[in-house]
Amino acid sequence: MHPRGSSLLVAVLPHCTLTPQLPTHRTASPGPSQVFVPLANVVLLVLCCAVVGGFRDTVSLGRAYGLAVITDMITTTCLVTLVGILSAGAGLWMCVVVMRAA
Repeated sequence: MHPRGSSLLVAVLPHCTLTPQLPTHRTASPGPSQVFVPLANVVLLVLCCAVVGGFRDTVSLGRAYGLAVITDMITTTCLVTLVGILSAGAGLWMCVVVMRAA
């Protein structure tokens, strides 16, 4: 089985000189498994606490979450369309038809 996704990324990153060497742990030793990066978890904890503390209101936090989801969906749609037009050679209408069918 070939590594995919984050397993492939974690396998390649130690050979790159542009990224810092972070300690990583795997959840299972034989075969592909999930990757645990303790520093990433601590950073995410601090950022999440700062965001929740900064809003101080569940309504505002909910609106910000909704805006983030909508922005993510629009960005993903635009990028998929751009990749379809530039690399696959599909026209704009073909991209619209494919996204409508999905």
